[in-house]
Amino acid sequence: MNTAIVSLLAPVAALSLVTALPTMATTPASVPQNDVSATVPVSPLRPLSMAMVMKAGAAGTGCSWSLAKDRRMCFAAADDRAVIRLASGIVRLRPAAGAGDLFPFTHDRWVGDSITVTVTPIGRSTWRGTEVNEGAADIEVRNGGRRWIARGRRTCGS
Repeated sequence: MNTAIVSLLAPVAALSLVTALPTMATTPASVPQNDVSATVPVSPLRPLSMAMVMKAGAAGTGCSWSLAKDRRMCFAAADDRAVIRLASGIVRLRPAAGAGDLFPFTHDRWVGDSITVTVTPIGRSTWRGTEVNEGAADIEVRNGGRRWIARGRRTCGS
């Protein structure tokens, strides 16, 4: 009788071990592993509304970045002002020392409230008419020892 009980419990124990193993659904996708102390598998960025961008003074001739899948704006920059939205709220950014051009009148690296945001164009970009330039771009958000990177769309224009 003891043998029957053990054989009935063995599949249950094996089943619980299988469910504890990592799966593709729980493995972060497209987050590079690097020498930074912690990478964040989920985007810290929240979508911005145009009203939020305007209130922060980051509307005008400049650039925005969005995730390619839903195209909701998560970063906006114009002149020397940029904005992102985190779970904690709106963060206004200023150009980082030594930042290069992302597009005329705006920059590729920004800082504010212990956060650094870098937008790096990847590959070719396409002009849409004479005012708008679009292309793939990586965005990197560093906050203390945490780092998050994603590929999305960079849209620049006036």
